[in-house]
Amino acid sequence: MILQTKNLSFSYGGFGLEDVSIEIKRGSICGLLGTNGSGKSTFFNCCMKFLSIKGGEIYVGSQNTKHKSPAWMAKNIAYVAQHTELHFPFFVRDIVLMGRSTHVKSLFGFSKDD
Repeated sequence: MILQTKNLSFSYGGFGLEDVSIEIKRGSICGLLGTNGSGKSTFFNCCMKFLSIKGGEIYVGSQNTKHKSPAWMAKNIAYVAQHTELHFPFFVRDIVLMGRSTHVKSLFGFSKDD
């Protein structure tokens, strides 16, 4: 399993996700479809730990993410948000290197491989 949720629940206001269980196998192609406001982005935000879940479990590989650090999450999951707002003039190279930051020892330690 590359991503698995067991009885994932999250709510805010009158909206929420309740008992969402999925298994995505390594090498598979998966799409998440739904109407506007149905919880697709909320689901992924929960999986990335951007939102705190109310109940259930999330696994990346065989690892439960409950006590995983933001650095661990960044090293093990790639995520491209639906909407991204940049308020500073970054070059594409700079944005790509930001994604490498958890893999290098210093902010200025990028190599040619990065």
